[in-house]
Amino acid sequence: TEAAKNALQKANWKAEDLDLIIVSTDTPEYLSPSTAAKVQYLLGAKNAGFFDINSACSGFVIALDIASKHIILDPNINKVLVIGTYNMSKFIDWKDKKTASIFADGAGAFLLEGVLANGHLGRLAAKYLGKGEFYDYMGIYAGGTLHPITKEILEVVGGAEALNG
Repeated sequence: TEAAKNALQKANWKAEDLDLIIVSTDTPEYLSPSTAAKVQYLLGAKNAGFFDINSACSGFVIALDIASKHIILDPNINKVLVIGTYNMSKFIDWKDKKTASIFADGAGAFLLEGVLANGHLGRLAAKYLGKGEFYDYMGIYAGGTLHPITKEILEVVGGAEALNG
């Protein structure tokens, strides 16, 4: 929310002028409701729709692509707020030297607005690639439908291997 407030202030935009808020995070405060719902409320962006995406490291870039395509394809969406935020320090295995040094906490916000050029809103292309086979390499594995929060799950220390074995 603070990153969004800063972006709005720098752009001299009002929160109520936003049409859409997209939050990209894989460390949300809650599984449900969306983080974007809380941001919309805290900003006072009463006219904005909202949703979250979770695409790990590539999430912010994907959120920007989604935002631009909403602007191009939907005449009701012209001003979009995109936020990328992470709070990985709560989930890092500090003993794993391969991952502990590359994750940090923070947030950034980006504002997009549709502007006509030669009668068009422009075109943005993207191609998404990933390695889904690494889904269980690192993540937050408790709290979903596979491993709902229980006393036993809360006592587990470790990643997917600890929960699966």
